[in-house]
Amino acid sequence: MSSPSRPPGSAPDPWAGGSTAYRATLVAGMLLLAAGVVAAILTAAGAVDAVAPVVVLLGLGILLHLISIGVRMRDARIAIAAERTRPSTSTEKDTDT
Repeated sequence: MSSPSRPPGSAPDPWAGGSTAYRATLVAGMLLLAAGVVAAILTAAGAVDAVAPVVVLLGLGILLHLISIGVRMRDARIAIAAERTRPSTSTEKDTDT
């Protein structure tokens, strides 16, 4: 399986290489943050008078984003450890002449 080409010097796409846990926590965090923003707008407009749910939604959204960063770091550590333990597959030429 080959990775898609990307411009030189650019970082790898975390979404394409991320685990299911990373994707799930990231999407859940974004959805909670979006719900918190909508609730904050409704509260500010006077349509709803509930500040506590807004704070809870925004706080949970931020917390899930932080958790997704941790999951991504864990996945990277596992990948690096697997690279280190994998035997070398390079073909070295014998230079004895």
